[in-house]
Amino acid sequence: TNPMEMNFSEEEYLAIGRDLVAHNHAEKAMPYLDKCLLLNKRNAESWLQKGYCFQVLNNHTDAIACLSESIFILSDYSEAYYHRAISYTALKEYAKAGSDFNASINSGGANYDKYIGLAHVLYEQKLYEACNNICDNIRAEILFDDHSAYRYKYNCLVKLGQFEELTEIAEKQLMVSSQFAEYNNDVGNSWLLRENYPRALKWFDIAISHDPEFSLSLNNKGWVLFKMGYYDKAYDMFCQAIFYNPSDSLPYINRALYYLQVGVADKARTDLLKARELGHAINYDSEANQLLHQHFN
Repeated sequence: TNPMEMNFSEEEYLAIGRDLVAHNHAEKAMPYLDKCLLLNKRNAESWLQKGYCFQVLNNHTDAIACLSESIFILSDYSEAYYHRAISYTALKEYAKAGSDFNASINSGGANYDKYIGLAHVLYEQKLYEACNNICDNIRAEILFDDHSAYRYKYNCLVKLGQFEELTEIAEKQLMVSSQFAEYNNDVGNSWLLRENYPRALKWFDIAISHDPEFSLSLNNKGWVLFKMGYYDKAYDMFCQAIFYNPSDSLPYINRALYYLQVGVADKARTDLLKARELGHAINYDSEANQLLHQHFN
């Protein structure tokens, strides 16, 4: 049915559009919301719902335009700020997203989705202290053992160089699941960053015992062995890490360092070129290039 041929009230058009949005029919909802706005351009919820439809359809530019209209009409519209923050995040406009997450919290109170969205944009802006504080809020006020908040906090502490606290929160996270290889690896990594290699090795071994194919721990164990001078054992670990996760560039870089250590330059170069090929995905490209330049130019 063409909504333009109907004769409903503003509220009825909005109700139909809202119901269609709630049932995941964003495109079908749009004409009803447009009809509501023809009747009243200052209907803040219709702009909100229309903005959300554009968001669902991955059109974040138009979503922001609609949500901005909603906020212009109702300046303390918490939900509109939240959804506009989501679209700004999708467009990687992190400063604007952070401002809107804060506005949503200030006008409508905090919840998990707002906090974790804010943590993400703060981390992307390298505002690690602020991100760490938001993660503390999540863990204190909402859900102590939330994995996402823990992971952001862990990564922030790495960036901030607060390695003792890193060990503490990783050990606490083991209370969630001592069988979770990732958390055992995190404890090991915290000791690695503190250059306590025997303790790091212990925790990487525990992680591997829970998941023998966990490439991150295999690589980390290899790096500890390399630092301790057990080069052949380190090489075995790097090879296993590559076998189980051939798309991770870091084990290739580490294995190249092994090859350089034992004087096999051609194989080192091959691994560094492979790491550079893979590096765009996980940000090790510059390290591979630096080593290539240092040893082969």
